[in-house]
Amino acid sequence: MSVLIPVIAVVSMITIGYLLKYLPDYLPWLKR
Repeated sequence: MSVLIPVIAVVSMITIGYLLKYLPDYLPWLKR
């Protein structure tokens, strides 16, 4: 069960990275 913790952390970091990378392209008003 303890293996799930680092896996969830890595997946969450990757998803946050993609959101920060691609959301401003679709929502330009976030760049204010």
